[in-house]
Amino acid sequence: MSHFSDRTFSLAAVVVALLMFVMAGVVGGPDYGSDVAAIHSLAVERSTHAGLTGRAIFITHFGGAEEMVTILLIALALLVILKRWRSALVLAGIVLGGRMTVELLKLLIDRPRPSFTPYPVEIVSLSFPSGHSANSMITFLALALIVAPVKYRMAAVGAAILASAAIGATRPLLGVHWPSDVIGGWAFGIAWVVALVELSQGWRGAAKK
Repeated sequence: MSHFSDRTFSLAAVVVALLMFVMAGVVGGPDYGSDVAAIHSLAVERSTHAGLTGRAIFITHFGGAEEMVTILLIALALLVILKRWRSALVLAGIVLGGRMTVELLKLLIDRPRPSFTPYPVEIVSLSFPSGHSANSMITFLALALIVAPVKYRMAAVGAAILASAAIGATRPLLGVHWPSDVIGGWAFGIAWVVALVELSQGWRGAAKK
């Protein structure tokens, strides 16, 4: 695929992801029947399938702040050992900047969580976008695009999306997020990483001229 085609694909991915993010933010939450119905349906699933909550809690913890930051630090250490200083800076900036932006979006949008008490896991912030979904997508996708060797990059991207999908899917199942929160989180994560990786590559190319 040519460089022009790569950039065109990246731009299209960012635009589609941003549209999904906006749609999930506008059409979702406690005032929309599809989200409310999904939360009630998932609550029934939890009550009728013993052990489902426990398995969901186990998976959801992999998207927590401590786990994500630990993965980031390991990746940064590897890049430093390999003397890939620029890649380390780009990775840290994308992941940490993304985390801060997600928290800012939560405050600005101010969507309440589903009213499910008691929550089976601890919650500390507002609902949209889902931090577990957004931050896992940002971290895993950034690792795939920046750290993974080129020949394994497509496989790494697929694995990143699947891992984030598994983590995000647990959030409505546990009753702590609306489904649209999760979709919005995934969409924001994709748009953020693809856009910033593309920009970092453009800056790198300009610096070499």
